[in-house]
Amino acid sequence: FRVVIPQIGEMMQLPEGRWLWILPCVLGMIGLFFAGADCCRKQEEGDLLAAQVVLCLWASLMGMVFSASFTTMESSSRYFIALPFAIGASCAYLLLRSRKKRESRCMRTLSLVMVLLALATGSRAAWINMDQLLLRDDTGNSWLAKAGKVLEEKGYDHAYSTFYLAGPVSVLTNGRVQVAQLDQFRDMKAMKWLSDASWYPPLTKSEEKTAFLVTEANRKDMELFLQKHPDLLLGVTELDGLRIYECKRNVTRWGE
Repeated sequence: FRVVIPQIGEMMQLPEGRWLWILPCVLGMIGLFFAGADCCRKQEEGDLLAAQVVLCLWASLMGMVFSASFTTMESSSRYFIALPFAIGASCAYLLLRSRKKRESRCMRTLSLVMVLLALATGSRAAWINMDQLLLRDDTGNSWLAKAGKVLEEKGYDHAYSTFYLAGPVSVLTNGRVQVAQLDQFRDMKAMKWLSDASWYPPLTKSEEKTAFLVTEANRKDMELFLQKHPDLLLGVTELDGLRIYECKRNVTRWGE
């Protein structure tokens, strides 16, 4: 929760005004309580379908919160973008229920204001996250994009790397350089369950020169492999956090 809670606050984009959410949250929790109670009792005081929608929305949101808190899943503020909408849905259910029970106009007006506030803030947070993630995306200038450009300039249309780098580099070059994955560099074996045999000899030419993208974490394994094959290396290109090893032959393996 030490990571998740600050990310939720960051997603709300209210670093100095989180107190503004006290009232919507309180009304949202009240609406959630009544939605749960109405689902259990199956009474007509509230709308049963609307109550189920509210509960499903909160259940999915809490599933994300607990997954990010207690597993190794990567967490980001944009994963909790549903929170203001869940609060708005709870307030809307409270408004629906109060209208059916003919409660005071003040209560209905307050619920309506909270719904509008939640929707407005949620839409604003969604736009800010989209703006930061998509409109201001700078991955084209990232170190992986630079690695792809170097491979293109050197005339490579395929290369090899770890599972974590293979896909991103292929995407950033729009497929002009297709990077296949290796389990580890010390034996150059493919990850069979995450790749295809057509990427590796004998289905691809073993006599063609090829390149390997190696991070600092895998550098030792690559160096150990090259020590066993001293005539293989053509050259090494140093990039930020990455090395490109050029080899005379394709020494990767699909089988044992």
